[in-house]
Amino acid sequence: MATGPSRRPSRPSSLAKAKGRVARSNPLVLNMTHVEAYAAVVDELGKQGVMVVLDNQVSKPNRCCPYNEGSSFFGDEYFNPEEWLRGLVGWPSTLAGRARPCEMSSAARDWYQYIRTAATKVHRTNPNASNLGFLRKRPVGPHLSRKPVHESHRYLFRGDRKIWEVQPVDRVCTDAVQRMDDQVGFLSSGPGAAPLFLGELGLDQTGKSRADDWFLSCFMGYAAGKDLDWALWALQGSYYYRERVVRPEKTFGVVDFNWDGLRNPKFGERFQQVHTMIQDPSSNSSMSYIMYHPQSGLCIRANNNHEIGTAERQRWSRWSHYRDGGPIRLMGTPLCLQALGDGLPPALSNDCSSQRSAWRSISNSKLHVAATDEHGNRLCWEKKSNESSVILTRKCICVDDDSGGMENPQGQWFKFVPTNT
Repeated sequence: MATGPSRRPSRPSSLAKAKGRVARSNPLVLNMTHVEAYAAVVDELGKQGVMVVLDNQVSKPNRCCPYNEGSSFFGDEYFNPEEWLRGLVGWPSTLAGRARPCEMSSAARDWYQYIRTAATKVHRTNPNASNLGFLRKRPVGPHLSRKPVHESHRYLFRGDRKIWEVQPVDRVCTDAVQRMDDQVGFLSSGPGAAPLFLGELGLDQTGKSRADDWFLSCFMGYAAGKDLDWALWALQGSYYYRERVVRPEKTFGVVDFNWDGLRNPKFGERFQQVHTMIQDPSSNSSMSYIMYHPQSGLCIRANNNHEIGTAERQRWSRWSHYRDGGPIRLMGTPLCLQALGDGLPPALSNDCSSQRSAWRSISNSKLHVAATDEHGNRLCWEKKSNESSVILTRKCICVDDDSGGMENPQGQWFKFVPTNT
């Protein structure tokens, strides 16, 4: 893909240079129709092991997705369901036999009438495709070869960002998780359950937004606990032209303004744990826990000297924790974690019956894990600093909903994540 120049040129110059770079790198594209070019991109992405999701974002040729554009959902002024159905049939036919294509539909108040028809048409046209849909309160069916996948988007916009900055952080995180469960999370469990896919997860990647930073840690704890699949919005670091502005920057973009480096090289580190499969439905292995720190993307590990710290994926330790308020044992040993005092690292001990070895989730978000010392003080796990792998136990912060809670609790946020991989 062509990259933009370092300065902000006029619109014609920008497009002309882009065309010139396409001519040098991918000359065949210039002689293709739009459909042929799209299929060529799908082919190349498939060769690289990347799945392509066909997402009906808008029906009119404009930017997605202002609130008043009126062409995204059933009942919108410019959305024609019959045309949408024809498109769903056409694209699976065009892409049949290509690597990893799948289809996705948008959803709204009365899509039940059309989604059943759409699923059947897509299945008949390309049995190797998948229909991704959104479902709220009642099953839609039909379950075609176990293919349905539920899909949702998550962003931190406008008023939501302000809430994170003015209300207790743990309360806002709790509300955000509950809202996601109420809206879409429940679809991945219970009768008629199907996988849930976060088709778009987006936030400011400059690292300058405290609200986005808190939101990401909160969401990563939720995503790891459910082993959700997700896609990050967006790749682009800038646009050639958008809303009458030449070369505007995209702060949600993974790459920087010039498309020649990462916008925030440390940003990807936070996703390393959720890149891997955590829960394998086909596995016969027994379930254990990893203890995940969403802010860093690392997990708790006991090294060969029984020192407790954080480690990257595949180097974490596995733990058992059979009940809230019970001991946390290192799998394969009789040893359990014990709090030694405020500001001290926890230790592995044979004494698993004292209150200092009784660990429980104490906040509404379930992200604070604490034991009680001999003076009755609650001590929470805390990662010492961004630069250190050391884990300490410290006085818990931002736990009580009425405490103000405006400190940064991320260092103390840990998630018990079940795994059988």
